[in-house]
Amino acid sequence: MVDPPHPRPYWHVDAKWICGLLLVVLIAVGLLIIGLYRVTERASAQKLSGAIATSLFSNPGADTSFDATQLRQKLQPLYDQGTDAVAKAASPDPQQQAQVAEHIKPFNFFTKETHDQLLKGVILVAVITLVLLGGLIFFSHRYGKLISVGVVLLAASLPGALLFATMQGGTGDRGVRIAQIGPDVIRLVASSFLPAYLIAAGLAVFLLLFAGVLKAIRR
Repeated sequence: MVDPPHPRPYWHVDAKWICGLLLVVLIAVGLLIIGLYRVTERASAQKLSGAIATSLFSNPGADTSFDATQLRQKLQPLYDQGTDAVAKAASPDPQQQAQVAEHIKPFNFFTKETHDQLLKGVILVAVITLVLLGGLIFFSHRYGKLISVGVVLLAASLPGALLFATMQGGTGDRGVRIAQIGPDVIRLVASSFLPAYLIAAGLAVFLLLFAGVLKAIRR
């Protein structure tokens, strides 16, 4: 005679919800960090910093005391050396160096140092995510082990996937524009963020469908 299954402790349900909610927030943050990590890869960072410089300095009303094309060329060593080195290379005049440094200060984000720091963030978030994911699976029951993970992934990734897909889909002057940053730059940023969100959302859909198929087969 087979013993009837023991009911799960009620606190398992609470623990599952806690792990799930924490995972939604953590995965959402992790996807953002992954996007920023991709943005600050050498090729992407150099392309974006140049495109942003051109977009900013070519706008009406912007300070045009610096030639945008020359500034774009002088930003080439930015990735390895930072904005201070670029400012020193731009002019031997200390006053001019200070002006250049002030103009390109936000570009300090597009450096190898930033890229390395973001990698540490990715690793940290990944470790914590795995721990919470183990808790979510442990405290879930039967097909819920797949469904819970799928729902968490979908909740964390779908809003970002829709947002960056919309940003990437704009064309020409009808594309998304933020402040003085033109649509072309926005699409470059979106193309760096979107893949991670699509992978997470795709995995979520797969897990939910797979759980549904298993449940249907074993009825």
